[in-house]
Amino acid sequence: MMNAKTFVLIAFFLLWAGTVSQAQSTSLFTDAFTEDTAPWTNLGGSTIGITHQAADLPPNAKGALVFNYTVNPQKQEANSAQPFQVLIRPVKQGALASLQAIRFQAYSDIGSPFICALSEHQGGRYLQVFWLPPKTWQQITLYPKDFWLSDNKGDPPDPDGKLDLDQVEAIGIVPVSTILSAFMGTDPQIVGILQPSSGQHTFRLADFEALSNGVPPPSDPQLPDDEKGVWIDPLNQDSIHWLLIGSQEMQYDPHPPFPGRALTVHYQQGPDRLILLLHDLHRVAMGNTDRIVFQAAAEKGVRLAVSLQMKDGARYFQIVDIPGDSKPTTVSVNIAAMQPAPDSQEALSHPIDTNQLTTLILADISFLFGQPEQHNTIWIGPVRAVQQTIGPKTSK
Repeated sequence: MMNAKTFVLIAFFLLWAGTVSQAQSTSLFTDAFTEDTAPWTNLGGSTIGITHQAADLPPNAKGALVFNYTVNPQKQEANSAQPFQVLIRPVKQGALASLQAIRFQAYSDIGSPFICALSEHQGGRYLQVFWLPPKTWQQITLYPKDFWLSDNKGDPPDPDGKLDLDQVEAIGIVPVSTILSAFMGTDPQIVGILQPSSGQHTFRLADFEALSNGVPPPSDPQLPDDEKGVWIDPLNQDSIHWLLIGSQEMQYDPHPPFPGRALTVHYQQGPDRLILLLHDLHRVAMGNTDRIVFQAAAEKGVRLAVSLQMKDGARYFQIVDIPGDSKPTTVSVNIAAMQPAPDSQEALSHPIDTNQLTTLILADISFLFGQPEQHNTIWIGPVRAVQQTIGPKTSK
């Protein structure tokens, strides 16, 4: 299995088409970047500027903030005053009390995950992940209900344990690769994963808005009739909220090998090629569920490790086989039957508790079984946590 540092890394940075209303949205504030970068600032050795060049802007935008950051996986910076690079926007307390959504357009020169953070005054730090494809402007909409409290060691505590929008005093955006580079950059395995992303990179931000009405989140679809449970991700939002490590190519596919929508990842299999997909579980009520279920397919066969991580760091896994030739399969993992990760002392000391889960991890570990070097594509359908199948309804 994967080594301990890899999973410590995962724990660190993770803890760190629905119904649309036709009502007119109201902007609490809008940053159009027509004159300068204010009120945004930067930390950690990054640089910021502004551009008005039409070629560097999304349609209809008049300006964009340009954030340049550096990924150096062989340089250890964890002891510096600001070990990773971040964009920060101060917010007057109370200004976001009626917030319904944060909406903006963003561009990255490489496919990469980013974290948006909301920091409370004398309170906690709440996070949400978004993925940007390479060299494409993407509209991102983030809803307050999807932010979770970062409760790692060293994170600020939150007295009431919930996001108080009227107490938010700052919004931050952080490239996940700078976190990995700063805190795990000397681990040879992490160096290998980050190496394709090494160097200076550019993130652009345009039309950043805080909206107070008219932008409700998409409604989740109904679960199948023979299931009871909760969605981990129904894949019904415009932007992707998974972390991908080991590849820069991920997007939605409206026509995967099985019905519905899928998350599609293109990547290279082979020796020491670790591919990780991660999704937060802080806001998923999994206490009464006992299975992880989703559709999957792959061009080439995959040994997929489905892992769950708890708040105390305990990790449990089950390996499932995804056949090749783009043949669809249903993955159904019995949570109680998952094995403790060999390098997780916490998992070896107690059973899994679905009330304490923080992270779902999908990892292609085919390289551990002698997989040769080859290109692959994997499709992951909507993911849910369910109770044991109750069987189809019967008519009287």
